[in-house]
Amino acid sequence: MATGSIVEDEEVHAEVLEVMGKKYTREWGRWGPQFKSALEDGTRVMIKYTPEKSEKDVEA
Repeated sequence: MATGSIVEDEEVHAEVLEVMGKKYTREWGRWGPQFKSALEDGTRVMIKYTPEKSEKDVEA
């Protein structure tokens, strides 16, 4: 299981978009500006998932 939260920090958005641009260089010229614009106007959100510890993790 995991807990999700919406990331609103514009600096985090910029960092993630930069990493994605490096990973998806061929497609990013098209998709990067669309992601950036959508994050800015709120039509897209960035979600951070934080894994919850399981009983196995607690026992270790």
